[in-house]
Amino acid sequence: MAKKTILSSGPSADNPFAAALSQALGGYTPDPASAGGSDEEPNAEGDALRGWVHIGFEKKGRAGKTVTTLEFVDLETAEGGSEAAAQWVKKLKTHCGVGGSLDGTWALLQGDVRSSVEAQLNKWGFRTKRIGG
Repeated sequence: MAKKTILSSGPSADNPFAAALSQALGGYTPDPASAGGSDEEPNAEGDALRGWVHIGFEKKGRAGKTVTTLEFVDLETAEGGSEAAAQWVKKLKTHCGVGGSLDGTWALLQGDVRSSVEAQLNKWGFRTKRIGG
């Protein structure tokens, strides 16, 4: 039997295509620490939006389907609030892997993702409060 060769492509491996890839990407060299994705804020505008977020749960009037509701309480007072809220909701939808929408100060996320949303919002510096059960 022939011995199998194990190839490593980790950061310590010598990649012969690294120079070509760097040139093709315009001198971009990826940081190995951030290769797994980013959980950082969408932008600096979101800093003005950080405040209270009320997290709720509904299925009434939705043909039995559940949604997680988010109310950005300080949205009206923040500058650039609606654009920043749209970016935060987009980031939350990506994090939870669900669909949803933003309507004024209310955001709807499909399914019951309250615990995941609350943990992520607290990580980003928002203060959260669960409304209802």
